[in-house]
Amino acid sequence: TKPIDAVDFLSPFVVRVAFTLANDDANGYILSEFGLFSGGNALITRKVRAVSINKTSDFSPTFTHRIRF
Repeated sequence: TKPIDAVDFLSPFVVRVAFTLANDDANGYILSEFGLFSGGNALITRKVRAVSINKTSDFSPTFTHRIRF
């Protein structure tokens, strides 16, 4: 798990939540899905990527979730 980096309110009832995997995080893993969990560890959103990412120390991707409520 990773803490979130940013929360932006894009418009009324829409929030964007972002987190970044640092260069030394999750290396050697193939990233095909990720989720956003609440403080109580309940899954709020889940994304499945059409194309998986082979995470290496060469890059530090930022992922976002947009939630409409």
